[in-house]
Amino acid sequence: MKFIQALLTKMNLSVERTQPRGFVRFAKEYFKGQEVTGVEIGVYKGENAQQLLKHLKFKKLFLVDSYEGYADYTTEDLRKCYNEAQERLKPYKDYEFIIKKSEDFFRVKREYDFIYLDGAHDYENVRKDMENAYPLIKKGGVLAGHDINQEEVFKAVSELSFVAGRKVHLGKRNDWWVVI
Repeated sequence: MKFIQALLTKMNLSVERTQPRGFVRFAKEYFKGQEVTGVEIGVYKGENAQQLLKHLKFKKLFLVDSYEGYADYTTEDLRKCYNEAQERLKPYKDYEFIIKKSEDFFRVKREYDFIYLDGAHDYENVRKDMENAYPLIKKGGVLAGHDINQEEVFKAVSELSFVAGRKVHLGKRNDWWVVI
C-alpha cells in the first residue's frame, strides 16, 4: 500500500474512495436518522470522517488525531494530511477537530453514541483505546474501528469483546463493530 501511495504522490495523482466502510453503512441503518454524537480516533486525511458526515445525522462528531507519531511520515507529510482533511470536510458542519492524543481526549468524560477507532494499530495502544472508549459509550451505542485484518488489532478486539461478552461484527473494508 505504501508503494502505491508513493507512486500516486510521485505522479501527482490521488485515489478517492467513494464507497463507505462497513461501519458507516451499519451505523446509517442502526441509528435510523437519529442525531448522534460520535468520535473518530485517527482522522488522517478525513476520508472516513467525510463518509460519516455524509451518511449520518450528527449533534457533533469529534475528530481526534495528534497528527504525530505515524511511522514513515514526516511532520510535513502529516501537515499535508491535516490540511487535506480540513479541505475535504469544509462542506460539512457539526464536527470539531481536536488535535491531541486519544488518551488525552478520553480524559474528558462524556457519553457518545459511537466511537470509531482508527489511530494506533499496535496491540497495546488499540487495547488501551478500547478500554478508554468502552465506558464512554451509551447503552445501545457502538464501539467500532478499522484494520481488523491486522494481527494486533484483531487480537485486541477479540480479547476485549470476549471479556465483555459482546459479538464482534465484521464489515467491508476491514471494519469491525461491537454493540454495547
